[in-house]
This record gives sequence, structure tokens and C-alpha cells, in this order.
Amino acid sequence: MPLSRGRPPGRGNSEPTRMTATIRLLRLFFVYCGALAAMTAFLIIANIIPNGPIWDHVSQSLPSENYVMSPGDLVRLDQFTECISVTIGLTPKDVSIQPVIRAIGAPTLSPCEISRKTLAKEFGGPNYQPYYYWRYWHGYQILSRPILALMDTRALRLIVFLIVCTSLFFFLWAVRKSLGAGYAFTFSISLFSAPLYSQFLLVSHCGVWIVGMIFASFLLFAIRERRQYFESYCLEMFFAVGMLTAYVDLSTSPLVTLTIPLLVLFWCDAWPRTLSVRSSAATAAILCIYWLLGYASCWAAKWILATVFLNSASIADVAGEVLRRISGNVPGLDDGQATSLKSIYDNFIQCRNGFLILGIAVALRLLVIRRYPLRAVLSFDRLATAAWIVSLPIIWLALVRNHSIIHAFFVAPILIPSFALLLATLWPEKLIGGTIKQRRAIERSRTLNPGGN
Repeated sequence: MPLSRGRPPGRGNSEPTRMTATIRLLRLFFVYCGALAAMTAFLIIANIIPNGPIWDHVSQSLPSENYVMSPGDLVRLDQFTECISVTIGLTPKDVSIQPVIRAIGAPTLSPCEISRKTLAKEFGGPNYQPYYYWRYWHGYQILSRPILALMDTRALRLIVFLIVCTSLFFFLWAVRKSLGAGYAFTFSISLFSAPLYSQFLLVSHCGVWIVGMIFASFLLFAIRERRQYFESYCLEMFFAVGMLTAYVDLSTSPLVTLTIPLLVLFWCDAWPRTLSVRSSAATAAILCIYWLLGYASCWAAKWILATVFLNSASIADVAGEVLRRISGNVPGLDDGQATSLKSIYDNFIQCRNGFLILGIAVALRLLVIRRYPLRAVLSFDRLATAAWIVSLPIIWLALVRNHSIIHAFFVAPILIPSFALLLATLWPEKLIGGTIKQRRAIERSRTLNPGGN
């Protein structure tokens, strides 16, 4: 029993519509300014923590090699990025850099091989020339620096693993409570579709998965218990999550903070009606636009801050890096071989388990439960919405092809929500158990907000 997506009463009156749009723009402006202020302040506070204990703990436990294979040689662990992330803001004990510069400029000990030599035999003074890694926000330092001040990198990995598992547990619990056990089981199976090794262990990779699952859990709660809040602030929430994604992610798999929330909205069929859009596919596209605005504007703010505080930073440099990641060549490939098709192909290869799972599900559908109709194709709008959500990671891979080819072993998991959607679509509601719970949630929201949007 899907929510009605008709236009709210009074649509012919343009004055309230303009007033609502103005209020929404003001809210977005305050969200943007407030979030930037908080992000910068938290990073400065994290960089006030003394470097001495962090230096000692990192030097004692930094891995001696990069890209160690997982048990069973299934996928690599991105220890190169881990090395950069745990040495961001870390300077020799006799070198003083202001916390503001450390927060915005993100000085690091240069490439990982140099970092190990520096950590093994500390030097400073005139011989030390920090490399400012200012293209990213490095918001994960809020977690990593306090932990590394007390413990080593192995303890940091363990804490990251526990936090990711906890957020996954709460997400699956929220899905089960709102939609039924079948949907929670489907998402759990989908996690095996692509390698999730670095994402469960490394502080520079875990942030987007934690944000995506917690935000999706909150959306399920808001739809069930605070429907009016969800309707009133849906755009601001997606905008803020886009900003938070840019803040905590080291360009790993940022899209999951968008696609996991869209996935649960699709499963609930509970798209916000206050946007006055009849099509759920168009509503999903609007939410994507606001997420992208938050994501891009947060990155742009960091670049502007860096150019203000650092003589070596320039917008031209970061623009060149962005273009390289989108369309540049890849080492080991001839010119013109780093194509969008290769990017998609390489990441699909990483997801071969997912295609195997999907193939088994299709076979079961055709051979065992074929008499039940597919709910997703009962309306063109729902089919278009599903197609849009599933295709978002593929569009990302086609556009950001240089980065996706080089780092396919940790980029490919952006396809996991697409596998989850396709798998859940194959199962009839009678078997997956979502219909009754969806109707109860809808009726409860209507009871709490009679006559509301």
C-alpha cells in the first residue's frame, strides 16, 4: 500500500510556494555554514592533541608492507592509504605547526615509504619539509587522533571494526523492524557481493559506510515515528549527509551514503510528498542533486580554505587532480585505454560473487516462485525509480574512471546497494514479509500526523 504522492492542497497558490522555497534556501544556507564551522572546529580540536604519543604509537605499529592480501587471497587491504591517514598532521617532535594549519593543510610525512623511514629515525628542523595533503577534509582524524594518542594502529583497526559492525547491526535491526526480516536478510547476503575488507578495518575507508547505514536507519525511524519531520527536512538531510561524506571520506566509495538511504526509501515506497513531485523517480533524482550539492560544496570549501592559509595551495592544482581522476590515463595502460567501459568492467570483475548470487536468485525465481508477480514492474514509475538507483554506481564508475580503475578493489562495493535492490525485487512480498509492516508504518504515520503532508 504505497504512500500517495499527489500534490498537497493549495498548489495553485504560487505565493506560499515561493515562501516555502525561500525558507528552504535559508535553511540550506544555515546548514552549510553551521556544518562548515563545526567541521573546521572539530578538526582543529583533534589537531590540538599532542603529536608525541601519536608518533610513538604509530612508529611502533605501522605495517611494514602495503596492500597485504586478505585471508584466502580474495582482496587487498589498502594499507598505503592507511599509512597516509594515520600520519596526517603528524610532524617530528621538534617541529611546530599551528593546529589550524595542521587541520586545514593536513601535513603528512609524504609517501608511505618515506613515512616509515621518518618514523624509524626521527628528524626535523631544517631537514623537514612537510607535504600538505590538503585536497581532502580528513575528518576521520576526529576518531583516529584521540585513539592513536592512547593506543597503536592495531587497536585503531579493532575499534573501527567494532564501530562498523555496530552500525551494520543497527541498520539491519531498523530494516527488520520497519520492513521485515526478508529485507534484512537480503541486504546481509548482498554484503558478500563485493569485497569489504578495507572498509571494515581502516579509518579512512569506514566513514562512508557508517554514515550511510546510520542515516538510512534514521530515515526508517523518521518515516515510522516522525513522518512530518522527514517530510519537512528531507532535502536538508540529504544535503548535510553529502557534506558529511566529503568530510570523512578519503575518496573511497562515497556513493553509498546516497544509495543506501535511497534503497530503504524505495523498499518503503515512502518518498517525501512535500516536494510536490508525482514521480518517485523524479523525487529520487532531486534527493541525489541535493546530496551532490552538499558533497561538492564541502570539498570546494576545503580547497578555498587551503588557498587562504597555504601559499602552496591553488584551485588550479586541485582542478587538475580532479580532471586526472576523471579522465586521466592509468599507469600500465596505453593512452586511451582507461575508458568508462574498462572502469565498469574492472569493478564488475570485483563483484563476481554478487553476479553469482544474483544469478542463483534469478534461477530460483524462474524455476520455483515464478507464479508471483514482480512488484517493481507493476508500475512504470517504480520500475524507473529502481533503474535509476541501480544505475547510479554504474554512472559513477563511468565518470570517475581513472580512480575507479586503479582502486577497483575498494571502489567496487558501491555496487552492493544495487545488488540488494535487485535481489529484494526478485522476491515476492508474500515471501519477503514486508507488506504488513509497511502498511502498519504508513497507518501509524498518518495517525500521528492527521491531515499533514
